[in-house]
Amino acid sequence: MKSVKLTRIMLALGCAAAFYACKKDDKTTTPVATPDSVYVLSKAYYYNGDSTAATPAYKDTVYYTNNRISRISGDYGTDTLDYDFTYNAAGKVSVMHVHSRHSAYESWDQHYYFFYRTGNKLDSIAEIDSSRWETSIFVKLQYDSANYLSGLKSYSRNSNTDLELFEWTNYTYYRTATHALDSISSTRFGSPAAYNYKFNVAAIDTSTQFADAYSLVMAQRTSFIFMASASRPNLNFQQFLNPTDNLFTSGTYAGQPFNTVLTKNGLGLFNSFMLKYTSLNGEAAINSTIKFGYTKVPKQ
Repeated sequence: MKSVKLTRIMLALGCAAAFYACKKDDKTTTPVATPDSVYVLSKAYYYNGDSTAATPAYKDTVYYTNNRISRISGDYGTDTLDYDFTYNAAGKVSVMHVHSRHSAYESWDQHYYFFYRTGNKLDSIAEIDSSRWETSIFVKLQYDSANYLSGLKSYSRNSNTDLELFEWTNYTYYRTATHALDSISSTRFGSPAAYNYKFNVAAIDTSTQFADAYSLVMAQRTSFIFMASASRPNLNFQQFLNPTDNLFTSGTYAGQPFNTVLTKNGLGLFNSFMLKYTSLNGEAAINSTIKFGYTKVPKQ
């Protein structure tokens, strides 16, 4: 088992977590419609399966501060998860804090920290789990000579008091001659099998991408450590890491086909989104449909 000593990094992250825990919640405001305005995402409704005829399984309410998503509250009926965001001076997400309002899970907190290199390219991610798991994940990104993502390694530790990190996953990104993302190969510690994405390369269309904050919320719901499980691909996290690629297309994951179904309204905004894939490793796939609602806000 390969181990990596990152004592200084983890000490710094521990200090950051302590600072954030003591920081008061920022006030959030709901956008108000005015003349001369634009539309922003305000609601999202999640349905089980392909149909939106039934009652949503849960819903999101999106709040804004200074024209950026500051909080997303996910109402699950029996619980509400609040996702709070902090940004750096360049407008990049620097912290995502997830907290449960349910009385039985009020100690359930997760802190995600995003670190950037020169030019605001994402350099690394750290996740500190203050819930009952008390684990930490550190993700380090690698770029090629053209500044495209070429590799990713993640490290884990057994508890929040352990400063020794162990290599956990290793991702390699393969690109075409024009730098479009063609495929991703991943291996995990303790598993000889490699789980691979293969994309049907499509031209980039930024209108089919979510805001970083919402991509991170969707990624966390797939896997709270952001890495796809053996049975559930995490396209939202990969799209967050690769903003110049269009990953909401079709392809295969672990040899099984997946397809994304996107519809837009008359304004060219997302109307619905669905990721469809077949069962993997004996676990049935769960397809869900998301419908989006918008609110007008003043133009800036």
